[in-house]
Amino acid sequence: MSKIKELRFYRSGEVVRDIGIIYLNNIVDEMSKKGYKVKGELSSNMFKIKDFKEEDFIRFITIDKLDYGYFPYLRNSPKYGSNAQSVENFHSNFKKLIYIVAGINMKELSEQEKVLEEYQVSENICSICHNNLATDNDITHKTTSKPRVNSKYNYSFMGAENNMFSNYGNGNESVCFECEFLNLMYLLYVNTKQPRFIIYTEDLNLMNFLNYKMALEFKNLNQKSFYKRLSKHMNKRLRTYKISIDTNKGIILNLTNVIEVQNIERIIKYYDIIDRFNFSKEPSKRKEICKSYVISKNISSLENVLINNLIYIDEGEGKGLNKTKTLINVQAYLELLKMNDKGSGSMECKSKGNAFEELGVSLSGKIPEENKKTIMFKINQMMKSDDRTGLFQILVHLISVNELRIPNKFSYIIMKSSSNEIHYQIGRFMEGFLSSKNTEEGKVNDK
Repeated sequence: MSKIKELRFYRSGEVVRDIGIIYLNNIVDEMSKKGYKVKGELSSNMFKIKDFKEEDFIRFITIDKLDYGYFPYLRNSPKYGSNAQSVENFHSNFKKLIYIVAGINMKELSEQEKVLEEYQVSENICSICHNNLATDNDITHKTTSKPRVNSKYNYSFMGAENNMFSNYGNGNESVCFECEFLNLMYLLYVNTKQPRFIIYTEDLNLMNFLNYKMALEFKNLNQKSFYKRLSKHMNKRLRTYKISIDTNKGIILNLTNVIEVQNIERIIKYYDIIDRFNFSKEPSKRKEICKSYVISKNISSLENVLINNLIYIDEGEGKGLNKTKTLINVQAYLELLKMNDKGSGSMECKSKGNAFEELGVSLSGKIPEENKKTIMFKINQMMKSDDRTGLFQILVHLISVNELRIPNKFSYIIMKSSSNEIHYQIGRFMEGFLSSKNTEEGKVNDK
């Protein structure tokens, strides 16, 4: 007979178990709204269930949540999947699990031993929660005992029963029935809510808010928008995961980032630069690569990718320089350089007084359109290879042929300044050279 109980589940620091607690909290809320006499209280480190009745919970999960089916992602499980050979056998196994969990929850080890007696108590403590006893035998609907084998059927990341994969050590893992139960709640959450992200932080209340109000309500947002929403609600360190499915490992989480609040705004700015940048080939793939560099804080590689794709050439017979998209790329690259400026002050805020930009403006009105692609391409190649002599020669040639003044500190900037500064100044030159106003002047001079 089902007895009314109070259960408590403490945050462990293990993402699957703790996400299971969060979803259990939401299940209890659903049950309460549907008339079940059960209540849940979620705090930063614990979830407490009042008036818990095993039969009510079993009925709600098997009928309301699973619709008389099996647990998701455990198709071959001999307890909770089709390998149980019938839904009735699965329900029998799940019922045993719930009664065991209710029996061992918050109990001393000596009391747990009595509840787990028929499953042959192991010498090991659970390697997930580090609180409950593990067992040598497993739950089964069969009349004979079944040895307990740690696998993804008990807890995610453990691998298939005949597969050597494990994320938890070298064969010394032990999983208690309580953690197995919370793993089922985690799988149910992933299956029913289909989140794009899992967000983990050291506060169950905040984690509940982030995963339901953020990861679910905004799951159709791109990653940049997601971070923008996140920055308004975060005040602690957090980890974000992407979800993937592996045949042997089951549902696994791939850590995408460990974020401090002060870094979120910077991530958003980097993403905005990447989203504005125009790649002539494989744009989606290359933007994804660039964003991975941001996540891994490999900003030098991001700079290299952008400068290598600075010039946008239209496809087709003409394959001409697309000045509009190239100009956008140059401006995005300049913004990136200013973000990464170490405070030397050399990359001043954009103003009309930049000598290199003014040189670009002047040359734009004097050089025929058909020559601009060649000049831009050559300058870009010299920037990529850090060919300062080549840059000096081509710019001096353009200045002298068009009878223009050499900018102040021209020789020093080209030959002796830092890599970032010369890229910034040449970028400002390109910006002036490609501006739409100057394009019109170039067309007039071509006539």
